[in-house]
Amino acid sequence: MTGFAIAKLLFDSGNRIGFSLPSAAQPDAVPHLGIGDGDGLALAMRSPDQLQWRERDRWNPGVLHATVVEAVASAQGEINRNRPGILVLSGSILLPGFDQGLVDTMHLVLREIGRKHRGVAAIAGMVPHVVPVKRTDQAGFGYGFFPVRNPRFFGENPVTLGAQQDFAAPQPGRSGSGM
Repeated sequence: MTGFAIAKLLFDSGNRIGFSLPSAAQPDAVPHLGIGDGDGLALAMRSPDQLQWRERDRWNPGVLHATVVEAVASAQGEINRNRPGILVLSGSILLPGFDQGLVDTMHLVLREIGRKHRGVAAIAGMVPHVVPVKRTDQAGFGYGFFPVRNPRFFGENPVTLGAQQDFAAPQPGRSGSGM
């Protein structure tokens, strides 16, 4: 489901999306960004245990930082300078402050190690959200999509993920961006 949700969000943001068909080496259909005549940008999707609901009472800035750094490192075989792409982190924690903590951490990690991982065009977080509905006896659910571009990507970053303010480092007192 994460792959289809990310493909829709990226398409809605103006990106060309394609799917690599299943093969013996890759048994699932995998979305990728089309950026012209080339192969496009790869998508590496991760759902680290530390970002899942059962770990909700343990998340803190240190855990988030280690989780994002580890996810970037684990994606090196899928996303690198020879095969650039986007790292997508899917979480299920639905708590106040979690979204902003994840966005702040993605910015920090890219400032710290973005030069070492110049093939990572962006890191995007996807987390659940409660959304308003008309009936007061019902609850609606959706998701927040928080893209952060790598300022040290090795070339012109071809990824279109929303408005320019989505990519700015958070300012004190400013909440994270979402789509």
